[in-house]
Amino acid sequence: MFLSTAKHIFRLPLLPPTSKNHDRHLYIQKGSGVFVWAFLLLKGEDMLQYIDVSDHRLSIHTMEKRYSLRMPLEKLKERLPQDGRFFQCHRGILVNLDRVSSLEKEVVILKNGDVLPVSRRNYHSFVTAQSTWNFRKLREQFL
Repeated sequence: MFLSTAKHIFRLPLLPPTSKNHDRHLYIQKGSGVFVWAFLLLKGEDMLQYIDVSDHRLSIHTMEKRYSLRMPLEKLKERLPQDGRFFQCHRGILVNLDRVSSLEKEVVILKNGDVLPVSRRNYHSFVTAQSTWNFRKLREQFL
């Protein structure tokens, strides 16, 4: 499977979805009879930052690279962990709450300096999701 970045095209390793690092990777299946799996780190040094949609293409932003692929956002959301870590802050933007540095009135600022919009409709839900996620991480740290 080839995923293109802004400057390069990478051949990603083939991995089954039952890999022992399943909690650290996001697996994407491309095609319906051929099982090709790509992975993106969900934890660690090249962590997934956010996902945005533009012209029916997903852009998956990690700490060091940007991957682009054609896939509906809803289908990708199903593949993400359902632990509250990812939140849709705007119509076509899904953000990793682990990477949020601060929240201002209509924007969220990530730890790498990227600024993403937050819709007025989702603002209060975002504040709730962020505080719930932070509390959960603190509780896991001390228990």
